[in-house]
Amino acid sequence: MRASHPEDIWLEKGPQYAAPVGEVQQALASCLVADWRTVWDKNTRAFGYPQIGWYLNREAGLLAWADYAANFQLRRTGKNAFTLEDYYQFHFFDEIKRIGKEALADDYFRHFKEYEFATKNQEFFQDLGCALTNKGLCPNRVPSVLFFMGQRGYSFPILGQ
Repeated sequence: MRASHPEDIWLEKGPQYAAPVGEVQQALASCLVADWRTVWDKNTRAFGYPQIGWYLNREAGLLAWADYAANFQLRRTGKNAFTLEDYYQFHFFDEIKRIGKEALADDYFRHFKEYEFATKNQEFFQDLGCALTNKGLCPNRVPSVLFFMGQRGYSFPILGQ
């Protein structure tokens, strides 16, 4: 069963449930599919590019990309399992790296930030400093760029195409 949003994993199982990375990846991929479907459909052709020896239909391509992107993002954390707190921290720091300090004002993360401040989680504050100063891992936009270039017929000699 796929969760409609990654946070839904912990609704029934509780916030301390250590969800395996594969379960979180599946839920995150579903969320990415929903978020990117309009952009994907607008920027892809329905039948691939047989002239460069690559083919995936629109739906299969979107699903494959979302699964790859979710796997790539989650594996960079080095975690094999996520509690709800771990997932919110991952999501919050990824958002900071994506849009900058404006993410601090996002009400979506209000309860998470209040919890971290109330528990005086030292690791959170250290990681927050790294995210804000961009001294941690930066989000890798290569998967997105390669996808959109590939969909427009560009070939990638270094990738063997």
